[in-house]
Amino acid sequence: MKPITILWSDGVSEAEAKECIGAMRDILRFLQKVAVEQDIGLAPIMLRPYGNWALQNSTANEAYHSFRWYWESSLDQRSGQVSAATLIDIVRYEPWQHADPHLDLVLLHTELHDDTENQDGDFPSVFACTEPDLVTIISLRHLSQIADANLRLKCLRNLVMHNFGHLVGLPNGLPSGSRAQTGESASAKRASAHPCVAPCIMVETQSIDELMTVAAAAEEAGIYLCKTCHEVTRSLVFSLHFSTN
Repeated sequence: MKPITILWSDGVSEAEAKECIGAMRDILRFLQKVAVEQDIGLAPIMLRPYGNWALQNSTANEAYHSFRWYWESSLDQRSGQVSAATLIDIVRYEPWQHADPHLDLVLLHTELHDDTENQDGDFPSVFACTEPDLVTIISLRHLSQIADANLRLKCLRNLVMHNFGHLVGLPNGLPSGSRAQTGESASAKRASAHPCVAPCIMVETQSIDELMTVAAAAEEAGIYLCKTCHEVTRSLVFSLHFSTN
């Protein structure tokens, strides 16, 4: 698997960053366990927590000089929301993606709107938006509604694992080349996806109440995947072992 870089904006707390890193380490250990189930020796997957990084000796006018530049360049000043489409394109065309292809997991302290299909009109604020095999962007803004700090971190953990799943192709596998060429919309892909049920970490949530319910079930069950998601994960691990990536 490509190296995984974790990035976060300057409004993300140390506790939230640590929870994200811990969740990712747990899910990578889970992938190793799935490999053992298949008698496969999976090479370690590199996790790179770069956080709110900035290049030394760079200026504020330089593109890609810091993660703050990513955030500011994709921020809609009118709504105060980050444009998912803009941030995804910034990641897609960053020089490091070409020199060293990797997966990005991004945490934002501001709201995120999913404008990946349309570029006009008002957009709802979402928990996350993912471009498979490239980047998943998670907004922590809605989690501020949760008064209990421990429950808030549990919900963050669930969001990280769930959206990392989308990043690597769960629940239906990564889009094929033919699907990409036909321009199938993200909403069409979601509509055709296998519907997971709790406590599978790939259960979709649309509200804070749903997220809290799913996070509580996930904590009790540990990292649990339904039959379909587990089979896709087994195929993913198998392909990682027998490919150069």
